[in-house]
Amino acid sequence: MTSFWILVLILILYLLPKNLKGLAIFFQISGGITAGPYLIVASPLRVREYFGNYIFMVLVAILIANYAFHVTFRNTNFNLSKLNFISFILVGLVSTNLLLIMGINHNANSIRTSNEAWLNTNKTLTTHVPFRKYVKNLDILSGQTKFYYKNRSNMNFTQKILH
Repeated sequence: MTSFWILVLILILYLLPKNLKGLAIFFQISGGITAGPYLIVASPLRVREYFGNYIFMVLVAILIANYAFHVTFRNTNFNLSKLNFISFILVGLVSTNLLLIMGINHNANSIRTSNEAWLNTNKTLTTHVPFRKYVKNLDILSGQTKFYYKNRSNMNFTQKILH
């Protein structure tokens, strides 16, 4: 992560025009602000804390890539608006596919963990979610805790979101 920010800083200072430097530096500062509080924590629990930082890294990468395409195809008849539209469609399709996979996995997990027989016995789960490679630890069946799902089944929607 640090090497990415150093590379971006070098690219910003030497390659980008003045009007884009301010925006890219703003993204860098915003990414530092979102990740900064977690630098004092000895060992964060997950990488989720750095998700905001990755969003700003992607924004800076998009800004630099867009400028690079603009400089590369400046003297040709290539229409950048078509490239932007195609990129938008591709990102939208990939994102929709990922959301669909996450929804299917969530639905399958909700069904299998709401089984009363599993919740009240010492058995492990017997079925996996449909898309195992998108789940942490590849959906290890013995890693599912009954206490969590037993308490979660008694929560309403707001409590599930805030938990």
